[in-house]
Amino acid sequence: MELQSLRVLLLILFCMPCWAEMSQKDIEAEKAWDAGQLAAEKTIPTLLESYGNAIGCSFNFNPIHLVKYKIQKEPVFVAAIGLDVGCSGGSAMGRTLLITMKHGAYHKIHVMPELSTPMQTPSDFPKHLEQLYLENGEIMFSGFVPDWSKDSLCCASQPVKGKVSFANGKWALSFLQ
Repeated sequence: MELQSLRVLLLILFCMPCWAEMSQKDIEAEKAWDAGQLAAEKTIPTLLESYGNAIGCSFNFNPIHLVKYKIQKEPVFVAAIGLDVGCSGGSAMGRTLLITMKHGAYHKIHVMPELSTPMQTPSDFPKHLEQLYLENGEIMFSGFVPDWSKDSLCCASQPVKGKVSFANGKWALSFLQ
């Protein structure tokens, strides 16, 4: 009988944390953490502008070109920015770059430079991006590329859609038909 009572007591002790509810202090700490994360996400446009202006000129960013993604199970943010890399000037010198960011210490988001250099983004990524979005866990895009038989440098008219994936340390494009 003593062995039976001991087993019941051990079972109760080991299962007790399963029955425990979160304390008010834990709930408030979780809410504070979430608020800090959201506040950090609001700094992304400013962070992108600082990074873009450090590596080029004529920075532009539209918030619809920002997605939450996972690279090797690590949560990141991927944004498409417009930039004239090298500040060469001219209306047709800009291109679209993919910039990868992640949460760091003290609720700050930082750029991952190893995944955000101009070399990481394929040169055939649409310069005129309509939208960057997530669909079924994959980064998709829609935009326009030039139809060289009729378009000038400024005004791409050929609609394109595709998928962006991360492979071998670079972003890769797959255009959809």
